[in-house]
Amino acid sequence: MARRPAALAFLMAAFMAATAAARPARIVSLDLCTDQLVLALAEPGQIAAVSWLARDCALSFRCAQAGDVPVHYGTGEELVAASADLVVVGRHAARGAVSVARARGLPVLELDSPRDLEEMRAQLLRTGEALGQPAKAAAMAAELDTRLAGLPPPPAPAERPVAVLYQANGTTVGPGTLVDAVFERAGLANLAGRAGGAAYGYLPLELLVRHAPDLLVVEKEDAWPPSLAEQMIRHPALGALFGPDRRVVVPQRLWICGGMGNLEAVERLAQARHAVAETVDGR
Repeated sequence: MARRPAALAFLMAAFMAATAAARPARIVSLDLCTDQLVLALAEPGQIAAVSWLARDCALSFRCAQAGDVPVHYGTGEELVAASADLVVVGRHAARGAVSVARARGLPVLELDSPRDLEEMRAQLLRTGEALGQPAKAAAMAAELDTRLAGLPPPPAPAERPVAVLYQANGTTVGPGTLVDAVFERAGLANLAGRAGGAAYGYLPLELLVRHAPDLLVVEKEDAWPPSLAEQMIRHPALGALFGPDRRVVVPQRLWICGGMGNLEAVERLAQARHAVAETVDGR
């Protein structure tokens, strides 16, 4: 009987050694969204380089982790110099560098932009497998499930406050997108869908004011650095319609890409939905 624990320990050690050997040792991520997954899941020593955008804290949820990681600017020459043994990239990003990777026979993991939280979760697990970090990915998926389950269930569709994400140049985000899925889980109706908008498009200020949604969602507190593109968000009509209790900031880094930042976006919007529902009911 004493031999069984020893044999089991030997098998476990062999399994762990084989798993470690299968892990890529020099991962290069080619775009902002794959940067987020690689920085979240890979061990620091596995990462050969991420894109320079990974250090931009306005866009990158993992910018702090990217501070000590080498960065690149998306060229094939940099990819070759990095001696990558796995390239991770979005489906439509860095096509030139991807061509170089394929020509050199490098493994390439191409990922689509997730359209909802379920696709985001599946992508997290898939990337964990490819990076040789399935346990870490499973733990993050479990955290996702637990935190989402801890939120109050969304109200019935007819009872949901109407919200709109308003961005630079009057653009917004509609159905079939991760932003729309975050709205849905937070218990909000998306004005872009009700107004017949596409996934991404322009929402005239006049139309926004006419529909008068319950909640205005913006991606930063103020327009800095100043730009003409941001002026519409500061229009007096919006200031008059949306006071502090009907405006919420969800930084772009929380939902520009799929990842754990989406959880914080859901939680912020769920809290704002609860507050605005009380305001609407109290009118």
